[in-house]
Amino acid sequence: MIKRILMTASAALMAISCATLAQAEPVEGQSGTDYQASISAIETARMSEAETAYADYLLAIDAASSDLVAMTVISEDVLTGGDSPETLGTMKDAVSASALLADLPYPDEAEAAAIARGLEYSEVMEEICGELDPAPTECEAVRVKGVYIKSRQLLSDLLGVSMEDGLDLTTVKAKLSDIEESLPSIIDVLQDENTADVMQESAAERACTLQRAVPIISNSIGEDNIAAFETSYRDLYIELFDLSGLPLCDGDEYSCRAAERCARAMNAGDCIAFKVERMEAWCPADTETLEETLVSLK
Repeated sequence: MIKRILMTASAALMAISCATLAQAEPVEGQSGTDYQASISAIETARMSEAETAYADYLLAIDAASSDLVAMTVISEDVLTGGDSPETLGTMKDAVSASALLADLPYPDEAEAAAIARGLEYSEVMEEICGELDPAPTECEAVRVKGVYIKSRQLLSDLLGVSMEDGLDLTTVKAKLSDIEESLPSIIDVLQDENTADVMQESAAERACTLQRAVPIISNSIGEDNIAAFETSYRDLYIELFDLSGLPLCDGDEYSCRAAERCARAMNAGDCIAFKVERMEAWCPADTETLEETLVSLK
């Protein structure tokens, strides 16, 4: 059974690769260590406490996009390696690169194709890893990155759309709904104790991307649509807050009293507002610089 699954997975991977090798070729002269160092450097930009952190992060991805795209193109000899360490490690790097590219608001054709490859690699890896006991560490890494690729891509699209003239409420609400549908369930996030913390943190990061888009959209959607827009994005905030595992009580007397009321569901409206406040307070604010960066990326 395991052999058949691995053969099927390898065949799927070969199909993915053969369909894209004509458009892109693996970069010669770069090792997995080089790629991992590049990814680490880019993610460090996002984790910075500077107000320009997210703008710098997007610019870093844009500057490295060619290498990141190349990482998602896997040669046939590696793809036929089944569950070999080289194959699993290469796919892990490809999914990591795809996840970074998914954060770009305006991906070009090659970048969009790389994101799609990463999604497919993560699905194939899930199939392979489900038959391995114990599963190698690459499986955990791919699961953490892969489960959020689609929501990252959709949130980036929302961020990009926020800069468009004549933005309408119907478009925004549809995009918010698509983002919510793309998110994993709480059960998916918590089912593996080895990855739960990282997956919760990733949910919080998705909420911060949403927060960056909200004020830009609010400025362009029209005053008559603000209330309806707030209702839609608050619902998504709540979903992301619950996935993030952030504590309602942060030690402050007010927040702990509010957390208690929220836990008892005495006032659903207050509970929603409080969760939104906690999420907004957790995320950094860098909208002004981000708008300039979005213009340059577009």
